[in-house]
Amino acid sequence: MKFTKLEIKDPLSKAVGSSLPLYRKAPDNQKGGIRIQVSKRMEEMIKAQGKIYLAEEKAYAEAVKKSFADMKTALKKATDDMKSLRKLKHKPKNEKEIKALHLRIDQSYAMGVAMVGDLQKWGGDLAAHQGWRGDVIPNDDDAKELLGKDEIARLDAFFKKIREVGVGQVASVSSSRKQAAEMLKRLETLTKAAAIDVKDLLGAQETEKFATDELDALEKPKGELQELERLPFLANQMKENIKSVEEFLKDVKDKKKKVTEKMIVGQQTVRNRDVPAKDGAIKLMKTMNDTVKATCNDIKNAAKKGGKNSLSPDTLQRLSETLAKTKEYDKVLKDMEKHYPKYHKLVTKDLAKAKATG
Repeated sequence: MKFTKLEIKDPLSKAVGSSLPLYRKAPDNQKGGIRIQVSKRMEEMIKAQGKIYLAEEKAYAEAVKKSFADMKTALKKATDDMKSLRKLKHKPKNEKEIKALHLRIDQSYAMGVAMVGDLQKWGGDLAAHQGWRGDVIPNDDDAKELLGKDEIARLDAFFKKIREVGVGQVASVSSSRKQAAEMLKRLETLTKAAAIDVKDLLGAQETEKFATDELDALEKPKGELQELERLPFLANQMKENIKSVEEFLKDVKDKKKKVTEKMIVGQQTVRNRDVPAKDGAIKLMKTMNDTVKATCNDIKNAAKKGGKNSLSPDTLQRLSETLAKTKEYDKVLKDMEKHYPKYHKLVTKDLAKAKATG
């Protein structure tokens, strides 16, 4: 996937700079025409780059969606293969099937590594569109002299209308990209668990090492358990955001508050980005919590294979505490899923219909 390097600020500034001397020399009755010509030329520049920008951001979003779907398929296949593997007893007649299932699980992991590698590369390549980030419409003294504040504002609105579509496309798949990376961790754990399961005998030391390594991975900085600790904060933040939008909508209806169109647009810009972000956070946190639960399940299965006392008391305690945390996180996630539809409706329907009162 290729991304065109886009830079809109410099050509727009040059359009102002090259036309300003002519504008200053022109009679007053011709300045309006020059202003219109320059503004139209700048609009065409934005439109031309915008066409490339939107096409490439859309292609990126569609590629991420496909990779995410493929990752889900790979994880389901590996999970199903692992279930089949655990059902087979270690007997000569099952040896061929055991090896085949083990190989397939490893192949699913290898596919996952390749897919996440592509997602990371595409995400880095998106930096080519950095020239469409931030405030890029000229707003210096020269631009104000040539175009005037109203025309600058019009061009800015035109530019941002295009840019926000692209921002929305990327934001819509941000969670999918992160979820795919999380699923890869699950696939990696499955390959380790499969390597243990194909053995006829499993020593206590090997079981303990598998368990502690996996628990350590969950507890490390930026690991699933540390990230999941943010859930209560995110849940409260969403409730506060719901309350904030409700209060803003009340102000819109209150003619004494004099809510302007600019205030509404500002509120829409912020909330239109936050709503999919919250949806993505819920899905990502749910995926992370599923990883923790599945990892604990893999540890418990390894402990069964390792036999009685294959896990130390400390590790058993850690395992029990981790599972208890997943139950608490499930409750928070259900609460967020309950409130999210209201937040979505407030922003995408109620706020979208809001009209200025002053």
